[in-house]
Formats: sequence, structure tokens, C-alpha cells
Amino acid sequence: GESLGLSGREVLDWDCVVCGGTLGIFVALALVRRGFRVAVVEQGKLVGRDQEWNASRAELYHLEQLGILDSHQIDEAIVSEFNPMRCGFGLESDEKLVVQVRDVLNIGVSPKVLIAHAKESFLELGGKLFEYMRFENAVIHPDGVEIRLRDVEARRSGSQGAGGADWIDNASSELGRKTLYARLLVDAMGHFSPIAAQSRKFSLPDGYCLVVGSCAKNFREHETDGSGDLIYSFTDVENGLQYFWEKFPAQGGGKTTYMFMYASRTSPKPSLREMFQDYLRLLPKYQGTPVEELSPERLFFGFFPSYKRSPLRSSFDRVFHIGDASGLQSPISFGGFGSLLRHLPRLSEGLVEALGSDQNLRSSRLGLLAPYQPNLSVTWLFQKAMTASSVTSSSPDFISQVMTSMFRVMSNKDKAVMYSFLRDVVQFRPLLVSILGMVLSNPLLGIRVLGHVGPLSLIQWIVDFVALGAIGVLHGLGEVLKSILLIRASADRVFVVNRVLDGWKYGSGRDLSFDVPDSVGPPPRLPAPLETRAPTYPSRKLFRVPTE
Repeated sequence: GESLGLSGREVLDWDCVVCGGTLGIFVALALVRRGFRVAVVEQGKLVGRDQEWNASRAELYHLEQLGILDSHQIDEAIVSEFNPMRCGFGLESDEKLVVQVRDVLNIGVSPKVLIAHAKESFLELGGKLFEYMRFENAVIHPDGVEIRLRDVEARRSGSQGAGGADWIDNASSELGRKTLYARLLVDAMGHFSPIAAQSRKFSLPDGYCLVVGSCAKNFREHETDGSGDLIYSFTDVENGLQYFWEKFPAQGGGKTTYMFMYASRTSPKPSLREMFQDYLRLLPKYQGTPVEELSPERLFFGFFPSYKRSPLRSSFDRVFHIGDASGLQSPISFGGFGSLLRHLPRLSEGLVEALGSDQNLRSSRLGLLAPYQPNLSVTWLFQKAMTASSVTSSSPDFISQVMTSMFRVMSNKDKAVMYSFLRDVVQFRPLLVSILGMVLSNPLLGIRVLGHVGPLSLIQWIVDFVALGAIGVLHGLGEVLKSILLIRASADRVFVVNRVLDGWKYGSGRDLSFDVPDSVGPPPRLPAPLETRAPTYPSRKLFRVPTE
């Protein structure tokens, strides 16, 4: 295929173009602070939603540690902080358990404020923002990627908000269209990204998390006011459905409550309307207030797909997926903000090194930034255990029994056992202690779990569990191996070794931290490479999106 350099572009316009600004703006800001030429594409106006994100201070600290935002900007975005957080199960059965934990998802963050600060800093440092521009398709060339955008019709009607930013640039050879030329395309377009769909060959999800909820005021006094619920269940399986609940104090004195459930491709799935009717029916029992007395501010509903092939490795050179587009979180969590924060140090440093050489922008090299992570893969067994099946139809309290037994074991062990599970950073020893504890305390329940999840899921879990232990051992040897492998190493070898070591660290859950260190300044500003070496692979057209 034709080289972009041969068409008269000695230097490409951008080192990196990020499609999808809600989470992509944080990665874009990390790169522009390191001196790279970065553009962000957002099909609407880049503003955060009203509903808060929830995270811990340890997770938010990554934004400061990397110099993406300073402590003042982060503090301005924090609208609530609360402790403890409650976990409760089996409240309709004889076996009841309530456990309280601290500092897990206990910070309410305003996406509007956080994104506004990131957007302002990004533009001040020379980043470019293309709002109301929709990704249409892209063509991969030997020395760059050609990204074609289309103006969103809603922008001209003003239906997506007033006051377009000064940084919108609609200049193009064709009205309403624009083409960007970059060395790397970062896909941050979420679960339903057309790029990710093509990389997955348009396969169906392996699992689903269905969620409905609301933010409302005028709740009656409740014994847990001022605290939140991480996971709470007070009903058994009903009509083939097992519901769980979350609750967070909201800005202005209200409460945000979610009701959610897990499903597989073949398990029963209600419509979101039916599920919302169940939510309204059960909410008074959950919070002790009739629905008629509440003053709702926001209602929400949706579903989060999950894939066993995650994190997603791009099938194409010069393309990399982040956030929900990559499936970086476990199948039992929903919402990608916390997962992105956790991986931000690894991703930002990895992309900086990748942009140092075009050889590192090949799909095989970029794939090292999306390594196999057994600590996420092992959680598929939990997703399966929390999904209603034929086993639960004859024993409606089965899932409650499993969760009660599991959390009772974890609550009697050291802090790392409970927190590694709740923070979605599963580790080998805590997982081994939990599984053995449950089986030894209730062998019959353990046998029933095997029948519930099935032999194939169990075999895959054993493989992932063994891999989790193995890479934990390798991580322990990482510094010794690094000192040997990097002796007189080329830049390309440094990239490969660092990515493998990062994969061992994050894949074994060893990045989990309970402490937030003192504030640090921003990292040094490094010059961006201006010239590229063209690797030898053909041009490819991809991500064709139908147009009217």
C-alpha cells in the first residue's frame, strides 16, 4: 500500500489520536505532558455526566502520581467521602452475614469537574480537541494511520448542548468531514466501539451485567445512612433472577442506589423495563422508604458486556484499545473508571515507550500492553457462581449461601484476602485461602458449586489459577531478571522486557496498594520523536462504518 510519507507528508500531524474522550482524555493528557502531539476526538461535547464516579483515594492518587492532575484539581472533583462500606448476603435465609470494610469505592468524584480540569490542562499544553466529530473509518498505512471523521448532525442543531469549544476545527476538503494522520490510534470508544467489535470479529459477549438504578432524595432515616453498600442481597433467586444492590451517598444529601444481576449468553435475562419494575418494587424494602415519598433526580439503566478474550489485543498495527473498549475490568465489575485508574501508570509509560519507535507500534508489540491477566480471568468462576441457573431453580438460596460462605471466610482472614477481591485485584494466596476455607468449612456446598459452574468452567479456572501463581513467582524474580536482560539492551528490547514485567506485576495483582504516598510532582517532560521508521507491512482499510 501507499506510504503516507510518499504522499508528501514527511512528518505526520499527530503522534497519537485518541477516539473517545470521556476516559481517553486522561491517557491523552498523560501523553501530551510527555511532549507528544496528541488529539482527542469526541462525538459530542466533552463534558462529564452528572452521576458521580466512585473510587478510592489510592486509585485517584495515580492521577497525581503521573502528573495528570494536581492534588488541588483532584480535591475539587471529590464531592463526597464516606465509610464504612457494607457487604451483606442471605438476608432472607437462615444464614445471614454482614461485613463492613473501609476505603473501597468510598470517594464520590464529579466527572464534570474531573474531566473539565483534564480538558483544560490538555488544551493548555497544546493538545487538540475535536468535539462533535464522529469516527467513521481508518486506513492503516506503512508509516501511519489515516483517521476519517464525520461532523455530527446534532452539533448543527444544537441538541447536544450550546457553546461549541473554540478548539473545534471543521476545515476539510469535504463539508462536515475531516481526516487526521497519526502514528497511533487509541480506541477509547467504550464497550460498543466499532473498532473493538471488528477486532473481536463481531462475536457475542460471554457475560452480561444488567444494571438499573436512580439517584433520589427524601429517604427516611436509615441505619446505614452516611455509609455505602458495595454488594448487598436481601432476596433469593426469583423467576430465575438473582439481584444484588449497591448504594452510595450522593452530593446534596441524596442516595444513589443500583440493582444489578449477572447473566450468561444462555441464562434468563429480563428486559431493562421489567428489571426496573422489580427495582421499584424492591427499593422500599431495601431502604425503608415508599417510592411515592422519594424525589428522583436521575434514573439510569444499561448493561455491561464482558468477554473472556480480554484485555483485547488489537488485530491491527498502530491501533490500541483502552478502557471499556479493551475489556480491562473483571466480569463481576461494571464501569471502567476504576480499572483505568489502576492501569494508568502501566499504560501511560508503555505508550510513551511504544511511541519511541515505529517498530513498537506493530500489533505484536502493542499486544504486550494488553497481556493475559489471570487475576482477571479467574473471576469468571465468580461470575458464573453469581449467575442463576438450573441448579438455583431447585435451591433459590444457593447463590446467597455461596456468597455468605465466601465472605465469612474472607472476613476472618487478613486484610489482603478481602480487599484483593473487593478491589478487583485478585491475588494467588488470598484466593487460595478463600477457596480452601469455603470448601473445608462446607464441603457439600463446594460440591454443589462444582455442579453449578460445570466441568469446562472449572478446568479453565484451574488453568488460570495455576497461571496466577506462576506469574506471581515470576514477578518476585522480576528485578533480578530485569538487571540481566537489560545489559546492553536496545530500546526495542527495553520496551519488550518492561512490558513483560508489567504484565507479571498486574496479572498477579501485585500492584495492589493500601497506602497513598506523599504527593509527587509531574514526571519530566520528554521530547516527542518527530521522525518515524517505516516498518514493512501493507496498508489496510478497517473499521468501515456505514454512512447515510
